[in-house]
Amino acid sequence: MRFVVELSYDGTRYHGWQVQQNANSVQAELNSAISKLLSHPVETIGCGRTDTGVHALQFFAHFDYHSPLPPKFVFRLNKILPYDIAIHAAYKVSDEFNTRFDATYRLYEYHMHSKPDPFLVNRSYYRYGPLDYDAMNLAAQKLFDYIDFECFSKTHTQVYTFNCKIMQAKWQKIHESRHVFTIQADRFLRNMVRAIVGSLIDVGSGKLTIQGFEAVIQSKKRTEAGFSAPAHGLYLKSIGYDYTLTPFEKIDE
Repeated sequence: MRFVVELSYDGTRYHGWQVQQNANSVQAELNSAISKLLSHPVETIGCGRTDTGVHALQFFAHFDYHSPLPPKFVFRLNKILPYDIAIHAAYKVSDEFNTRFDATYRLYEYHMHSKPDPFLVNRSYYRYGPLDYDAMNLAAQKLFDYIDFECFSKTHTQVYTFNCKIMQAKWQKIHESRHVFTIQADRFLRNMVRAIVGSLIDVGSGKLTIQGFEAVIQSKKRTEAGFSAPAHGLYLKSIGYDYTLTPFEKIDE
């Protein structure tokens, strides 16, 4: 039988989602906790892969187990997991369902603030100085005109295509000194969102024109794009699935 857990996590203490040989990861903690609770070795498969320091407000992972899950599974699993990983629900799904390949979209947020705030440490990127967010939004609209985003991909990454369909890309002011960039696509390349944010910051600071931003996309070269914005400002906010094709049967607690 195949099951899915819905979770969120603070990525500060972890070297990303994926299991690492010499560093701790969210996946390693989840595998260990579920295996301990079920007294059976379990390996989860996640809906994506977040990098070191990146957070997730919503994340899904599936695993196989030969029997129904025990009573109070979510409650008991949260008792085992560390404080910065939280399970919100568990679901029974079809044996063919895959949290990664069946996702229809992924939505990220990048948080920035321009005034020091101790409560935003490791939660938002602090950058001093004004930025032209109107220009940054105009540049972000250029993303809709393209599908090949090799210029924003980490180099030497083995992928079958650099094509991504952008569905949403916009900066919004949420406080006097805080802004959030929201971007949604059917898929993302490794380091793509942080490279886009870094390039848009170059536009906002006057280092790069809107036409120059478009030229970066056309170049297909990572060296032409801006810096990779710090990981701690990035959040995986939501994952989309077609629930008519893939029913999620919530396991009652």
